Amino acid sequence: QLTVPLYETCHSLCSKRNFCSIYVENQTGCFIGDMTAGLNCFSSPRSPEDAYHAGRLMHGAVRVLQDLRDTQVFGLTQVFLERDCPGNPRSSCVEYCRLSCYSSLQCNFWQYYLGSGCWVDEGNVLHPLTNAQLRRGWDVAIAGEYIQHFCPGLGWTPAKEWTMTARDTICSKSSKPKELSH
Repeated sequence: QLTVPLYETCHSLCSKRNFCSIYVENQTGCFIGDMTAGLNCFSSPRSPEDAYHAGRLMHGAVRVLQDLRDTQVFGLTQVFLERDCPGNPRSSCVEYCRLSCYSSLQCNFWQYYLGSGCWVDEGNVLHPLTNAQLRRGWDVAIAGEYIQHFCPGLGWTPAKEWTMTARDTICSKSSKPKELSH
C-alpha cells in the first residue's frame, strides 16, 4: 500500500514506476503491482466499501515471437477464470488475457484455454524453453503467444534489443507507459 502525495494519483504513481503493471485504488489506499499480470481482476467487490478504481499499464512495446495456439506451456499461472470474464471467451476474454501479459515485464508467454480461462507467465516457466515444457496438439489452447518486451525507438538493432531485454534493461524514463483498458 502506498500513500498518494498531494497532486498525485494512484495511476500517476504507477506510471512513474518502470515495473508497475497494475494499480488499484480503494477506500483504504493505493496498491501497486510490479511485474505481475494481477490475479482475479474480474472478481466483484465484496461490499460497497471495497469498490475500487483500477488500471493496467504497459511500459515499452511487445514483439510476438511465436503463436502458441494448440500448444500448452507448462508453468503458467491462472490469472482469471473463464466464468469470471465479462465477454465472449473467443474474443474479448482472449484480448484481456493478452493485455494481462503485455502489461507485465516478467511475462513472456500467455495462453487462453477454453473452459479454464487466462494463463500467463509469472516467472515460473523454465528458461530456456524446451519441448519437455510443451504439450503440442492441445486444442483447448485457442490463443496464446510467446512475446518479447523491448524499448522502441532507441535506434538499437533487434539483436541489441534482445540482449538488453535479456539483461532486464528498462526503457528510458522519458518514454510514457501505455494505458491498457479492459
